[in-house]
This record gives sequence, C-alpha cells and structure tokens, in this order.
Amino acid sequence: MSRKLHFSAILFLALYLFVQIAEAALLRTSGRGSRSSNFSQTFYYLDNQHLNQVGIKEASYTNLFANSISKTVGGGGRGLGAVPNTCINGYTQSDEHDKDQEINYLHDDFNDGKISQTERDQGIDKLNFDLYGEPCVWEFEQGEALNMFGFFSLFFDTQDVTYDVDWFVDGKEIAGGGINTTGDLATADGQIDKGWVTLNSAPIFDLAPGDYAVSVNVSIMSSKGKFFWENRDPSNPAGFEFNPTCIINDEHQPYIDALEKYNNYLYAVADHAADPINYPDPGPIAPPNPGDVEPAFEICGHPSIDFTSYDESFAPTLFSSEPEILRILAASADPQPDTNPVTTPNPLSILLLGLSTAFLTRRAKNSKK
Repeated sequence: MSRKLHFSAILFLALYLFVQIAEAALLRTSGRGSRSSNFSQTFYYLDNQHLNQVGIKEASYTNLFANSISKTVGGGGRGLGAVPNTCINGYTQSDEHDKDQEINYLHDDFNDGKISQTERDQGIDKLNFDLYGEPCVWEFEQGEALNMFGFFSLFFDTQDVTYDVDWFVDGKEIAGGGINTTGDLATADGQIDKGWVTLNSAPIFDLAPGDYAVSVNVSIMSSKGKFFWENRDPSNPAGFEFNPTCIINDEHQPYIDALEKYNNYLYAVADHAADPINYPDPGPIAPPNPGDVEPAFEICGHPSIDFTSYDESFAPTLFSSEPEILRILAASADPQPDTNPVTTPNPLSILLLGLSTAFLTRRAKNSKK
C-alpha cells in the first residue's frame, strides 16, 4: 500500500511540473549552432565635445577613450539574437574542422570493419548534435499575443543613444518591439537583461499553425555623438589611425583676412594722427577685431581606418539577428463552463497534495518499524 501511495505522490508532482513547463512560451533545448570566428569587435560611443570634423580629438584619444562608452562582441560572437543568448551554441571554423575530421575517422573505421553502420551513423549524429545542437523554439497558440525577447550586446545605456527595434515573422514586420531599459527582469522564460530586445505584440490572428522564421533588427543612432569601432577580423581589419588624419581648418583663413583688415585700419588711424595732411582719415567705423586667438591651421582627429584600403571605416549602426523558430499551435478548444472553484484543483493544490501524500507514506513506513 505504501508503494502505491509513494507512486501517487510522484505522479502528482510530475503532473504539477508538467503544468508549469507547459505554460512556458520558450521551449529550451541544447542551443543552436552558430559559427563564429576568433576575433572581436569593439564599438565606442563618444559625445560631440570629444570629437571634431575628422574624428576623435587628440586629448580624448591619448586618454584611451576615457570619455567613451565601449561595448565588445568577443570572439566573433553574435551581438543580437531573437532568443536568449543561452540558446546559442557557438562554434568556430576550427571546431567544425575537428568535427569533420572525426567523421572521417568514423567512415574509415566502418570501411575497415571496426564498427557497424549503426555505430557509424550514431557517432556522426552525436558529433553533429554536440556541435550544432537544437534550436530553442518560441511557441504560442494561434491568435495569442507574441511576447518574445532576445539578447543585444550593444546597449550603451545613455539617453544620448536611441534604438529602433524591428521584429519580423517570415519577413513581415511585427509592431511592438523595444529595448528593456528598466533593469534585469525575471520571467517564466528566463531573465531579460537590461538593454535586451523585447516584443510585446497585439494578438496576431492571421498566423496559421506551423513553424515560422522570426528575427529582429536594431538600429542605433545619436545626434549628440558618434560611433567608432575596432574590428579584428583578419579579412576586414579596422582600427584607429595612429597618426591623426588632418584637414585644413575652414575658420583659419577668414580669421587671417579679418585680422589683416583690422590691423590695416589701426595703421591708418596712427598714420593719420601723425600726418593728417598726407594720410586721410580712415573714418570712425572700424572693422571687427577677430581677437588674439588664431584658429589652428589644421583640424586633426583619429578616425577608424580600414587597414585593407586605409579609408575611413564607419562603425555599423544596423544589426540583424539570425532567424529563429516561431511555432504556432492550433488554438485550444473553447474552455469548459465554470466549475466550482472549491472542487477544482489548481497546480498549487496538486503540489500540496503530492507533498502531503509523500509525508503520509513516510510516516506509515516509520510506524511499521
């Protein structure tokens, strides 16, 4: 009898856990394969007071961007995803090469009669699964509002930078995208970090049951500053010009011309005072004094340079995620008529019943000893 009670407790607990898992909108698996490379990309945001027409002012550059906000996407990893970053199982080209080499070994062993075809196929499946994994899936019922979120690594956390977030389902834009600016949020599907992308859409009734591709784009922009970057991709390296790039200062020559007019007027006044007969009065209206501070002849700054061409390299400001899976299920049947809440067990009551049953089971065992 005690074994039956114990099995009932386990059954009730399992039902409770099933109810809780079934309510989750994100079906987590072992992650999805995404190739990366062994390089990093660092983005910098500097406000206008530390910039000029060419790039970063010398003072800010020599201080190692002390006044900047920087974000790095390391190891060639993705900076934006339509799922949490725990769903991404990254791998490098080297990892893929090693996997292919192991598969070749399996083929050799099969050809040499060391392993069976089943063992070879199972080994290949395991190697592919270990590297690529399976995708996490956003799952909703037909007509249900889509509430999704994904990671974004380039949130600069300043009011000077604005973000435009666009979500797409099979290429169709879905309204309701934004950035989480309220701090880390705990949800049933995992934590939404500050700066991550979110989608809280109105119900979409035109999505039939099936699997769809969901992705997200983010644009960053600022009228109060500028973005720079360093890219360590060997095929497209970008960094800062060590010797600053310089251009002629448009304010220099007008200052020289104005100063010459002003000094000529002063000379004419002095000459007329010394010899009014031979030097005419220049008149009471003097040209404006441009001041004693002469603008620099050149304006210099440190821009990002593409080292393959040594042209200025502008930091990307539009980011796109890889497509993920959105699964729409058929809408549930109409709910049953309301029942007496006293006689209808809820998940909490199921849990409590299971725990109490387990307690009584243990107590019954102890009483027999």
